[in-house]
Amino acid sequence: AAKEWTADANAKVADAKQCSTDEQATLADAKQALTNAQDALVKAQDMTALNKAVDDAKQAVVDAQAKLDAEKTALSNAQGVHADAIAKLNDAKAKLAELQSALDDAKQVLTDKKATLAEKQDALKNAQDKLAKAQQIVNAIEAEIARQKAEDEAKSKAKAEVAKQKAGREAKAQIAKTVPAHVAGKSVVDKVVTVADKTVRANVANDVTTKPARQQIVNSPADALLRTALETNMTRSEYLAAKK
Repeated sequence: AAKEWTADANAKVADAKQCSTDEQATLADAKQALTNAQDALVKAQDMTALNKAVDDAKQAVVDAQAKLDAEKTALSNAQGVHADAIAKLNDAKAKLAELQSALDDAKQVLTDKKATLAEKQDALKNAQDKLAKAQQIVNAIEAEIARQKAEDEAKSKAKAEVAKQKAGREAKAQIAKTVPAHVAGKSVVDKVVTVADKTVRANVANDVTTKPARQQIVNSPADALLRTALETNMTRSEYLAAKK
């Protein structure tokens, strides 16, 4: 009985050992499974992190693409603005060129007008000089006319006086011949002399008035000099010098 119990006990011990071995094997398997699970968990965590990193990278790519698109849009807008600015600048340059051309034309017109004005001023000065010379000649001619007229009047008066005296003498002589002195008396002689004197004065006046002063000058020896003075715009001093 003791042997059987011992055998049973040994068998139980052996079973227990076997169980322990099995348990240890199971425990080892469990540990291995746990290790494998931990490894799998780590790998899973790594995959999650990797996936997250991939997702983050994808999002970063999307964000970068959006920024790139925004930059492209901004660049395109800037290029458009730049193109508009260049177009406006070209228009401004064209308008400036037109204004410069108009300014040059205006300057040329002003220069031409100044030149024309200078020519007109020169022509006016020449005309004024000629007018002054002509006025001097006219003054000289008028002075000469006045002088000759005065001379002619003096000569006419002298001739009239001579004619008056001659007529008086002739009338007295005629009266003395035709009327006796004791019959005629002084009143008759005076009356005849008065009539003769009036006749002489009328004849002298008619002779003077029928020859105007200018006609007398034109017919005078100075006629050629006066015509030359008028034709050559001779100054008064030149005319007087030539007259001497």
